[in-house]
Amino acid sequence: MVTIDINMDLGEGMNVEGQVMPFISSCNVACGGHYGNYNSIKETLLLAQKYNVKTGAHPSFDDLKNFGRSQLDLG
Repeated sequence: MVTIDINMDLGEGMNVEGQVMPFISSCNVACGGHYGNYNSIKETLLLAQKYNVKTGAHPSFDDLKNFGRSQLDLG
């Protein structure tokens, strides 16, 4: 049988986690930088556990204002 992993970036302040968790198999949890804090990470992980969704970290650069979409000097 062929399986497909349905993956989403979650915990980004869109408040859709409870609606989509039953339909996905894995998610990347925003963990700081462009979005994410202790509470959003915890809430997303608890929902993922409830729906048996595999999780991964979605780290990013510190760019909350532009949601990680601006060029940053990393030097």
